[in-house]
Amino acid sequence: MWVFVGVEIGLSRYHSQDQIKTEYGHAYPRVKTAQGFANQTELIRSAEAGYGGLRGPLIGPVMVQAILGNRCYSGGKNTGKISLEICLKPSPAAECSKVANRQMTFTPFIPQDVAPEELQDQIVQVMRLDADLHAKIPRPMRVPVMNLLRAVNSYYSNKIEGNSTLPADILRAEQDGSNTLEAKPSKDFLEIKRHIEAQRRLTDDPIDPVNVCTRETISRLHREFYVGVPDEMLDIQLNEQGDVVRMVPGVFREYGVRVGHHVPPSVEQMHSYLGQFERSYRLDWIHGLSRFLAAAAAHHRFMWIHPFMDGNGRTGRLFTDQYLKAAGFGGYGLWSMSRGFARSTELYYQKLSAADQPRKGDQDGRGILSDSGLTQWSRYFAETALDQVQYFSSQLEPEKLSERIDVFFEMRSRGALSDEKGNQLPKLRIEARDVYRTLLYMGDQPRAELQARLGVGERTTRGLLSEMAAEGLIILDGRRPVSLSLSRHLIEFLFPYLW
Repeated sequence: MWVFVGVEIGLSRYHSQDQIKTEYGHAYPRVKTAQGFANQTELIRSAEAGYGGLRGPLIGPVMVQAILGNRCYSGGKNTGKISLEICLKPSPAAECSKVANRQMTFTPFIPQDVAPEELQDQIVQVMRLDADLHAKIPRPMRVPVMNLLRAVNSYYSNKIEGNSTLPADILRAEQDGSNTLEAKPSKDFLEIKRHIEAQRRLTDDPIDPVNVCTRETISRLHREFYVGVPDEMLDIQLNEQGDVVRMVPGVFREYGVRVGHHVPPSVEQMHSYLGQFERSYRLDWIHGLSRFLAAAAAHHRFMWIHPFMDGNGRTGRLFTDQYLKAAGFGGYGLWSMSRGFARSTELYYQKLSAADQPRKGDQDGRGILSDSGLTQWSRYFAETALDQVQYFSSQLEPEKLSERIDVFFEMRSRGALSDEKGNQLPKLRIEARDVYRTLLYMGDQPRAELQARLGVGERTTRGLLSEMAAEGLIILDGRRPVSLSLSRHLIEFLFPYLW
């Protein structure tokens, strides 16, 4: 006979049911009960259905894990963690060994109500600026800027990994729709191109916010990045002896690895941690400032788990992009965390390493990793986000944006601007400014409407629009209305210090 001896939930240093729900998947009531079951199958079935006033999301995973491990979970009193006493034994007389559950868990994120005040203030600023940016950017400019940010994300995320592709080459290829100016694209350039295309596919086929942290989504993000990669680029060296395995995109690693000084969890532990990752960061269980704190922690926890043989850094940053969007940051996609991380790669890795540190005594959290290290990382994450949303908000502020656009076209009409190599850019008629302003504030326009607004002939209008399209300032697509775009020269003018 299998016996569920009892469950007691102690809420000692937990400040809210939401905290408990975030960590364990359910807001636990305090319950004690006992029941006998004829066999293990019956016990599991009862656990998954909900038992003793506790629903499946609570009892099911905990009990099944205890059954499969043939373990007893026990928490002490007032230890700062949930106290669980679940004893599963073949007979009532058997002894249960006690295993502290914190040995195989990590703190999901710094709880909102215990986060330092200045950290909370920074998060509020990020949320406010993000909402303002989302609301105020001129609608016709949104898609061009989001297209630009895909290139920015790709450039900086790959730069962190040592990619040496130049921003000008990325913008030129994006504008021309070509691979590169070289006859044979470099490996680095193809990485950039794949990253941009992966982001496009994720925009066209978005992830359900509730599923953003599931194993399936994580696998998809990794797979998207490797679409079109030649087989030989999937061969990964296992050790110093030169042993090689072929990585399958989207498939979790099957070998132990070492990344610099960091030794990620074993394969068996990795799968357990991925389960906790999926439960801990479900956005329908997280609210308020906690969503940002969860985004910060999830970025580190993903890197720490290191679920793939290669590509974890870029996949992790791609995950953070998707998570922030899913968490309700409507302006995300108009600003970039990867740009902030790459401003100092050394600092980025230093802060990740701080959160890698093991727990330092009973005052440093309840999991296996240091809560103080996680707080340090969360501060850095918030500072980086605030810096980035401030930069893009400043550049995209509607009045200032309009002024800079006017200056750009006035200087172009005088032949007073040069490209990044110092070559003078060709003159543009001043009417190009009027066309651009019309598209910026009124959206896509038929050619006939633009001609009427300009008050010039059809031939003049056609020539002007062709010049603007050739430079990437507008999009001409058959008989469709003319739409706004961002040329690489205008990007350099509107977004100083972008790269």
